[in-house]
Amino acid sequence: FVTRNLVKRYIAQMQRVKQQNEGVSEDDVNEIKQDISAFRYELLGILRSAGFNTGHTDINQKTY
Repeated sequence: FVTRNLVKRYIAQMQRVKQQNEGVSEDDVNEIKQDISAFRYELLGILRSAGFNTGHTDINQKTY
């Protein structure tokens, strides 16, 4: 839940910054989504290897 809200804030902020400069294309948004997805799964892997319980999230299942 918290991660999802942080992702939404990040995307919204990046869209505002780019709109002020030159505008945001769909490719820009997709690139940000891919970066966030990669970060998410990397972080889940790190937390799991450190012994944290990350819930029932399947690390091999990518949503983007």
